[in-house]
Amino acid sequence: MPERAMTELHYVLEIEPLDLGAEVKAVGLDLMEVESREPAHGSDAAHIWAAAIAALAGTEPWALDFFSHLARVREYCNSRAITFEEKSSGHSIVIPAPSPEQLAELIERFAGETFGARAARCLPAVTLQ
Repeated sequence: MPERAMTELHYVLEIEPLDLGAEVKAVGLDLMEVESREPAHGSDAAHIWAAAIAALAGTEPWALDFFSHLARVREYCNSRAITFEEKSSGHSIVIPAPSPEQLAELIERFAGETFGARAARCLPAVTLQ
């Protein structure tokens, strides 16, 4: 990479393959600030994450899974008409493929919370909320 481009670089997306079994494709992703090596945060980082998640899912159905602070996630989704479903007897919330803007807003709002993204042909349909 040219030196000029490196001086303009603010973030690096680190990708590590995860071994979750022969039939599972998985990666661990970390979006890091170049200078501090700290996790990236804020609006720019949220939009980068949103683009990366959508790109990784490709044409597969995908969803966000939230595992903590569910009352706040539920309230946020209800106030913005974001479709979600509660799973595992109320111990998780699944948000199927939010729009790019909704996804960036969710990531920015809940950056400090535990959530994940998954994509698969076998991802079950979510009942509209």
